[in-house]
Amino acid sequence: MIKINKITRKQFVDEDLVCAYPLRIFILEKGFGLIRIDGQELDFLAGRVYFIPKDASLQIRGFISAAYLISIDQLLYQTFTFQSHFNPQIHLFNSASNIFDLAWGSLEKISPTMKKLEIELENGGDFEHLNQLFSLLLIDSNPYPYYSLANEQLSFKEAIMQKLEYLIEDNFKRHRTSDFYAKEMGLSSKDLNLICKKMTGKLVVDLIMERLMFEAEYLLLNTQKPVKSIANTLGFFESWDFAIYFEKLRGKTPFAYRGK
Repeated sequence: MIKINKITRKQFVDEDLVCAYPLRIFILEKGFGLIRIDGQELDFLAGRVYFIPKDASLQIRGFISAAYLISIDQLLYQTFTFQSHFNPQIHLFNSASNIFDLAWGSLEKISPTMKKLEIELENGGDFEHLNQLFSLLLIDSNPYPYYSLANEQLSFKEAIMQKLEYLIEDNFKRHRTSDFYAKEMGLSSKDLNLICKKMTGKLVVDLIMERLMFEAEYLLLNTQKPVKSIANTLGFFESWDFAIYFEKLRGKTPFAYRGK
């Protein structure tokens, strides 16, 4: 499903690189020269990632000090494509010229995920976990621009957070677990929470509850609806359950808050 070759030759290379699986990612940590993908020559620069399409030839002519060559089979890629419909990276293998430069420090960031992948492969890891790690590897390594509805350039993690905000706005009254939002975005709940924590300092469930409480405050102060009706509107089956959440997060019961 996945094979990782770490290249640490520290010597001049002039050869075709043959991989176990047809779709390949080449991450150059240190080195220089030329890379030829199906005859198309591209600069071979340190801190750059190259996506090699299926059946395309791959030739290296230059000096390699440290690099990773990752190959994945068609089944894993198709699964990743299906699960990650939000992720524009599903198209990166369609052209030989798809390359991007890793942001400063990104190589250090992807190392833990690479090690996890290697350990998982050695231990005969299951398909779902390998797929999640592959997705996380692309998230951590990619400064490739994403575009918001306002046509602003976004990093992948910024785009994930924007998508999460849209999903929460549409679903916070019905869905209050991170699993729902992670599935909608083609990520594991763990990975989504890691991104959310890094970008906001909070977990997904915290953002959902904040949105719920904001709506509750508005309804308490601007309508005459009974507390029980507000609780039902916000997806709570019992008004006492809503009251417990509200008091925990706002320091007052809904009745006391309405009377302030």
